[in-house]
Amino acid sequence: MMDYYLEFVFPEKQIRYIAVTEGEDTEKGLSDFVPFRNLFNEWLAKDTSRKVKIALHAKFAAGERTFTTAPLGYMRHPENQNKLAVDPDTS
Repeated sequence: MMDYYLEFVFPEKQIRYIAVTEGEDTEKGLSDFVPFRNLFNEWLAKDTSRKVKIALHAKFAAGERTFTTAPLGYMRHPENQNKLAVDPDTS
C-alpha cells in the first residue's frame, strides 16, 4: 500500500516523503530496500492484529472481561479481577 503512495500519489501531489530513522528522502531518491521495509511493516501489523484478536477470543471463551472498567450496575469481582459481579450499591 505504501509503495502505491510513494510511486504515484506523492509525486502527483508534489509531496516530499522523509523517513528520518531510515534515512529515506524522496528528494534524494529512495533506496532499493524501501519496498521490503514496507512489506515487512505490513506483515508485522497484520501479525500483531491477528495475535491480539486470538488473545481477545481466548478471554471471551474463558468468560473473562476484556475492558478496563465495569459497566454500570457491575463491579470487579472481589476475588477474580477478570470476572464481574453485580454492584449492590446500584441494585
